[in-house]
Amino acid sequence: MLIWPGSLGPDDLRMLPPLAALTLSKDYFSHTITVTATERKPFGIWCVRPDTDEQCYWFDADGTAFGRTFDTQGSLMVAVHDYSQGNVGLNEKVLPDPFVANFISIINAIKESGIDAKEIALKDIDLQEIDITTYDGPSLYFSLRFPADNDLPVLQSLMAKPDFAKLQYVDFRVENRAYYQ
Repeated sequence: MLIWPGSLGPDDLRMLPPLAALTLSKDYFSHTITVTATERKPFGIWCVRPDTDEQCYWFDADGTAFGRTFDTQGSLMVAVHDYSQGNVGLNEKVLPDPFVANFISIINAIKESGIDAKEIALKDIDLQEIDITTYDGPSLYFSLRFPADNDLPVLQSLMAKPDFAKLQYVDFRVENRAYYQ
């Protein structure tokens, strides 16, 4: 007990994917050990190969898969269909590290805009693009190479137009540009 560390690192927690952190505090005089566990909070569901043998995982805002789950439909929970990559394992990133923060910014922009996404799809990881099919509006295309923080005002401006639902697509795959038809 005297040599136990004050916290456990990521390698130590690999066997407990739902935990983001675990800290230990020792009080020698009262003979107590206090363990504080920080659980991962689900950001969405990542489904690999939905066209074949689908496997779905909860993932957090850091892009780490931490638990098995089932696919969902509707816009209450973010569900991403990954047609491109192989299986994602527990405690692994759903995307390569350079793309995770940009992906999270895309999802946050979609949530803040109020658009109901029918499907969020990663069709080819080599293209580094996310395709979003909406229920009653245009398809949306985003690049994973840069954040979507500047895209939200543009999207809201387009949504305010009366003929927004008649658009076929809105393309944000070029940084600081939006193309639509």
